[in-house]
Amino acid sequence: MKKTYEYRVYPNNKTKATINQILEACSWFYNYLLEQFRKRDQRGDKQPTKIELQDSLIQIKNGNPLPKQVQFHILQDVARRVCKTWQDYKRLKQLDNKKKHPNTYKTTFQYNEKKIVTVQQKLSQKVRGSQNWKDTKLQLTKKWEKVVNQAKHETYRVVNELVKKYDEIAVENLKVKEMIEKGNLAKFIQRARWAILFQVISDKASIAGRRLVRVNPKNTTQMCSCCGELSKEKLNLAQRAFECWNCNYKDDRDINSAKNIYKLGFDKSLLSEVGGKTFWNVL
Repeated sequence: MKKTYEYRVYPNNKTKATINQILEACSWFYNYLLEQFRKRDQRGDKQPTKIELQDSLIQIKNGNPLPKQVQFHILQDVARRVCKTWQDYKRLKQLDNKKKHPNTYKTTFQYNEKKIVTVQQKLSQKVRGSQNWKDTKLQLTKKWEKVVNQAKHETYRVVNELVKKYDEIAVENLKVKEMIEKGNLAKFIQRARWAILFQVISDKASIAGRRLVRVNPKNTTQMCSCCGELSKEKLNLAQRAFECWNCNYKDDRDINSAKNIYKLGFDKSLLSEVGGKTFWNVL
């Protein structure tokens, strides 16, 4: 696992003054360039490209009161950001004028899964061992590698966000392997990669000194997070809302389940320490 370390800088007063001068100069320069873009747009003139803008930086710097500490590559970075900001602004403006599309989308996995199926069909039509078969096989391998890397990236993104925001994390102690073997949702469970997600959470929480708790998933969906009563009729996957028959509490079933997991996980009478600051709680 690759790690990134962040260190806090403690500059002296002279360095602080220099940094503030550079930041103020960059802010002024950013607003100056943005104003030039606006004036050109109002006149209907063609906007300068990133290269043209960088070539004119020397004249702009000499003709304006900028501190000597502001080096040329810093101004180049400001110019790049202004160009990107303006391009994004114009693109969004064009999108607003276009015909609206339905608010639906395909997930990345579904999109790439269809591509994999297409390549697999092509591979089945090739003569095994031929050069075309080898090329198609390599193409299929790259498609699968891309899917795995995208899933890994999403897993680490979610885990890093959780570890940075929360000191305590509770998850269900799901037996993923048994769920895949017995359940009819094996494909969706494999796509979610719960086992990998839980392992990464465990590793990251241990490194960051966060408290991790696993709870028994029994009745977390069927139990009311407000009064603790179980629902009289078992909720199926099609029912997305939870309503308690006892206290009339209503909520999304996933939110209600998350509240139950949190309560079960951080009830001090149920916790058991395993090592460091990671706790495992199997009820």
